[in-house]
This record gives sequence, structure tokens and C-alpha cells, in this order.
Amino acid sequence: MNGLTSIAALRALALQAGSTLLVTGGAGVLAAYAIQLAKADGIRVIADAKEADHHNLRLLGVDDIVPRGEGMEAAVKQLCPQGVDGLIDTALLGDRAAALVREGGGAISLRRSNPINDKRLNCGYVSVTDHMADTAALQRLADMLRDGSLKSRAGQLMPMAAAAQAHELMERGGLRGRAILDFRA
Repeated sequence: MNGLTSIAALRALALQAGSTLLVTGGAGVLAAYAIQLAKADGIRVIADAKEADHHNLRLLGVDDIVPRGEGMEAAVKQLCPQGVDGLIDTALLGDRAAALVREGGGAISLRRSNPINDKRLNCGYVSVTDHMADTAALQRLADMLRDGSLKSRAGQLMPMAAAAQAHELMERGGLRGRAILDFRA
């Protein structure tokens, strides 16, 4: 679902190779897919992350890592004084992150409850449920996973009886992989 969401967001932005994309929440699972898929499309990727996550982002192919939180805006502006071409806001920073996009660029929100309202931009919202039957995107993900050009990060393996706990972990955020429910037990 994260890969499909990332493909939908990248399609909505319609960035060309050589464009610059800012991905907020760079260390998250959704961001990891967005980063890898954007890099496969020839897009320069900037992502924010804590120092502890820099190594993982480098493995994903991020071009530039900027500080998470304080200092992010200044670092992005230093790298792209005119603004980035597009934004995928996985950290739900909203208009704060959208301010870093050049006029006429694109910004994608991933929750209806956190819209981006910057009138200078082509703003959109992407929901995976609108793309569940996109067989071309699903095939692209399967092919990339199979050939190793897209890496998936698994987190905790938990018994089905712990489904509520797994959901709480996911809602809390900050995981560096997905909780996987084991139905074998």
C-alpha cells in the first residue's frame, strides 16, 4: 500500500527526470518507497531525517539529507534557493513544507485531514484506496521488488492476537518498518 501510494503521489506531481522532490518524514516507510521510486525516475530527492537515520536514507539513494525539525527550511532553501519542484508530505507538515516548493510546483498531502492550502502551488491529495486496481503500478512494484531495485522494510513480526497492539504501534508512527501480523500461530 505504501508503494502504491508513492506511485500515485509521483504521478500526481508529474515531475520530469532532473526535477527536485522534497520528501518529509524521510525515515518512514512510505517515504522510503517514495524516495526509491523517485530515484528510479531520475528525480533528485531531498529528505529530512534525524542524524540516526542518515545511513538508512543514503542506502535508499537520497541525494541530500536535511535536518528534521529545526533547520529543515533553511537547509532546503540553501540547496534550492528558488524552491523544490515537488513535495510529498509524509510527515504531515502541511503549509510549512509547502512553503519550500517553487511557485507553480506541486505538493501532495496524504491525509484529507491535513490538506495543503498554498495557493501558489498545484496541491493534491492521494489516497491508496483510489488506486487499488492500478495493475500497472502493482506490476511495477512487483517487478522492482523482484529484481531488487526496490527494497521493502519489515519491522516487527507479531502474532495475530497482537493485532490491536500492532495497530497502535503503526498509529504512533516512528517505526522504521511495518508491523507484520503472523497468521500461522
